[in-house]
Amino acid sequence: MSERSVVCTKCGGKTEEGFIQDCSHTMALVAQWIKGKPEKTFFGATKTEGKRHLEVVTYRCEYCGFLEHYAPGR
Repeated sequence: MSERSVVCTKCGGKTEEGFIQDCSHTMALVAQWIKGKPEKTFFGATKTEGKRHLEVVTYRCEYCGFLEHYAPGR
């Protein structure tokens, strides 16, 4: 996602772009938005195959700390 200016929807402060880290057993990942309700596999994992995935971009207000998440994509 290109750098863009986002104003905090809570206080009107300036925000900075970042991301929420999602960890697996072997690596650090960027959190993803997945279309639909979560479904579990037989072993308790979450089914994601065949569902739409979008990386989540997070903006943090430099004043109040509010986080706002976006999943850009079409």
